[in-house]
Amino acid sequence: AEYKCDTIQTVDTLLDYSINHYRKTSNESLLARSLYYRGMTQFYRGKPDIAITYLCEGVDIAKHLNDMLQLSKYYESLFQVNFEAKYYEKSLDYAKLFLDNSIERKDTDCIVRGYGHLSISYDRLKINDSILFYLQKSFPLLHNVDKTTQAVTLTNIGVRFYELQKYDSAKIYLNKSLAINYRYNTCKVLGDIYYKEGKTVSADEHAPDYLRLSQAERERLNRD
Repeated sequence: AEYKCDTIQTVDTLLDYSINHYRKTSNESLLARSLYYRGMTQFYRGKPDIAITYLCEGVDIAKHLNDMLQLSKYYESLFQVNFEAKYYEKSLDYAKLFLDNSIERKDTDCIVRGYGHLSISYDRLKINDSILFYLQKSFPLLHNVDKTTQAVTLTNIGVRFYELQKYDSAKIYLNKSLAINYRYNTCKVLGDIYYKEGKTVSADEHAPDYLRLSQAERERLNRD
């Protein structure tokens, strides 16, 4: 979810009021929810350390309530916040918790995302053997998830093969991704491979549109 922070003072006032009210009334379920939104608003303002404080308090309450869906949201968000803050060991810990939670709930979409979260955390920690291992574990599950998740996962696997300079394998996954959902970052990597192989005609079919975009445009298009 995205949190609109245009009226920051109003948002903060409302959330702080809710948090204080639910503390006084011992409404742990709504307190956990309010702490979650308070933490994520801080994260989207570029304040990950403050966000982590709220989220850690909230996740403890969710554990006490044994609210598996709430815990899933917390674990994935704590993965995201710690990852963006470059606390990669912590992001790995929460990726593992998110995956375990997803397996227990038998939520295939979340399981696939969990493998991706593990892979990217291992990547930042330079634990190379685990990066592709976890990405490939998600491959047999892809027929059970939405098209966007399929395309993103296939691209991630292709990019990892590209980084290992296994270009033939990379092209297989990148082309599978493009057959599902046209994404500019997928085209960019595929174009790079064709350039490295000297296939400039094929490369020109994939790379130029992406390369002409600004960073902001690339990020926006890859979210769509």
